[in-house]
Amino acid sequence: MRRLSIVLSILLVSAPALADDVEAARKKFAEGVRLYQKGDFEGARQLFVQANAEHHAAPIVYNLALAEEKLGHAQAAIDDYESYVAEAGSTGEYISAATVALAEIKSRSTKLRVESKPEYIARVDPWLRENGFFEYETEREVQQYGGVAHVLSTYESRYTEDGPVIGGGKNSIQLVHDGTRWWITAAAWNSAL
Repeated sequence: MRRLSIVLSILLVSAPALADDVEAARKKFAEGVRLYQKGDFEGARQLFVQANAEHHAAPIVYNLALAEEKLGHAQAAIDDYESYVAEAGSTGEYISAATVALAEIKSRSTKLRVESKPEYIARVDPWLRENGFFEYETEREVQQYGGVAHVLSTYESRYTEDGPVIGGGKNSIQLVHDGTRWWITAAAWNSAL
């Protein structure tokens, strides 16, 4: 479990600031920690934002990421964890926890892109022509009711036919049968490639 940074003296290590700014940031940060520990994640988030505005420090950003994650604000948490990692570098006290959190959130999150067939072709064609890849179905689940079907297809990808696996994911495909053949009406996928 990722832990909350309670070390307030760390606020002194960033850019020079007025003593009043540092003290105000410390107080807001400490109150944010208290609210976080009580489960008031929105109150904690607001105080971490204020503390960071008073006197920026990487540990404040890390704690802001924790609060955003608890609130279910996936993109805000990702942004804050990435900011912390970039600023704190490999020696940051919470670098391992932030890296794990990033991986966990990204594995649960999905970016939605809606595009037409011509838009999709224009976007992926250059990459496919240069790189190409092979996709192999490893598992399939079909749900059908009359002329409507849903196929959930698990796959793995390789750059060459017999090369190592480079990624994988799931295809979700909606189909309709017109009495003669099946037509794909929608497709969505979540890919690690």
